[in-house]
Amino acid sequence: MILPTGDRTFGLGTGELGYQFNLPISHYGDVFDFHFNIGTTFTPRVSALLENGFLSSAQDLRSFNLGASVYWKPKTNLHFFVEALALSNEEINDLGTRDRLTQVYLNPGVRYAICQLEEVEWVVGVSAPIGLTRDTPDIGLFIYMSIEFGFKKKNDE
Repeated sequence: MILPTGDRTFGLGTGELGYQFNLPISHYGDVFDFHFNIGTTFTPRVSALLENGFLSSAQDLRSFNLGASVYWKPKTNLHFFVEALALSNEEINDLGTRDRLTQVYLNPGVRYAICQLEEVEWVVGVSAPIGLTRDTPDIGLFIYMSIEFGFKKKNDE
């Protein structure tokens, strides 16, 4: 579920409850990891604030996403990766009708585990998303830090 926490008057969210489904598939190897994801989003009864100050008629918006990534692990705590992401999103334009935007990104990067404990690891990373379509920003910089918890069950002794 996507909760309507944004404010559509500032262009932050739709103001409506949405529904999202994603199917992730991963394969972990000794040297390479592979990840795939396909998903869809449905947000019913969306109205947008138009330039004339009125709301557009309510419309159902649909979006689709497809992603893939490969991680090369030359060391346990050092991973180089490349990700590809395709997004197809409907939005309401200035005339109050639906438009579809297609965004495709290629995102090379590196991540490093700065602290690895048995139950948790702290990871820092940097990547440079590159836009491949007219609707996609040309290039960017993405810097992150994450705390990742292990979800494996301990072996019974």
